[in-house]
Amino acid sequence: MEVAKRDLFKDQVFVFTPAGDIIDLPSGSTPIDFAYRIHTDLGSKCSGARVNGRLVPLSYQFSNGDVVEIIVRANQKPSLDWLNLVASAQARSKIKAYFRKANREDNVTRGRLALEEECKRLGEAPAECLKAEKLQALAQKMNLVSVEDLYAQIGYGDLTAEGVLHRIREDLPRRKLDELRTSDLMMEQGELPIEISADGVDGVLYRLSKCCQPIPGDALIGYVTRGKGIAIHRLDCPNLRKVKSSEEESQRLLALDWQDTGHGLYQADIEIIAIDRMGLLADLGAIFSEAKTNIRQAKMSSDPRKHTATIILQIDTTGVTHLQEVINRINAIGDILSVHRRRAGA
Repeated sequence: MEVAKRDLFKDQVFVFTPAGDIIDLPSGSTPIDFAYRIHTDLGSKCSGARVNGRLVPLSYQFSNGDVVEIIVRANQKPSLDWLNLVASAQARSKIKAYFRKANREDNVTRGRLALEEECKRLGEAPAECLKAEKLQALAQKMNLVSVEDLYAQIGYGDLTAEGVLHRIREDLPRRKLDELRTSDLMMEQGELPIEISADGVDGVLYRLSKCCQPIPGDALIGYVTRGKGIAIHRLDCPNLRKVKSSEEESQRLLALDWQDTGHGLYQADIEIIAIDRMGLLADLGAIFSEAKTNIRQAKMSSDPRKHTATIILQIDTTGVTHLQEVINRINAIGDILSVHRRRAGA
């Protein structure tokens, strides 16, 4: 019977709170496991522990019968290093959840402040320009779930505050191509048209700019080049900032719209930051296989100090809606800290 009991409980350790309550944990558990078992906030602020009245490091592994008292510090925050110290799935899950949330919250704040600063730069009151209903309508139009998602994409650098504000204000110059010289619309031999419509223009050939890789669903702006047709950019493409600031060059900008063609493949870059672990690339590969999405290029780097991996992928996509579906699938992997569309060439 004693042998059976030892076998039954060999994967567990039983410790006590200072009040005498019994806490059962997986064998190999540390003060961090104990703290998260009591409460998430206690775990996040855990800076040390006393076991049987003496100070122990966070790496200390419990023995049966230990009496554990957690030491907290108000400014303490979880560390990714803790993932190497914990033995319980509960603690591991809560540590990962903290970093997923913290990463997003930082970018939401960064994006919101950038949008407010852009309003002030243009001499407009943020409270008037950034009304909730306008932001929500734009988020829905861009296939985003919430305004926070919009802020987060600005914070990540996927969108610019300038481009978002232009879409809110709807003040792009809309002009007819006949105002420009016919010679400016000549295309290089062999260049093919893409199915895009522009105000008052039919049958004119275009080319997608590689600097920002526009895809169906992106807000567009065209630049009428000298002798090479219309270069199509995303509205928030940073390469057009000098053009927009020049009175002469800005006259060559043209508002464009995608036609609802429902076919064709385009390239987009995404950046994934994840907790570095064995099998991560295999899990990502399974996601892309299920989504029937081709990976054209891949680049991965690891940060041993932070225990994170950064993966940059160029993939084929039919447009913004499909791309967001792929991003949502990737986000469902437990060890993903953040994933977002990346500006080409960034």
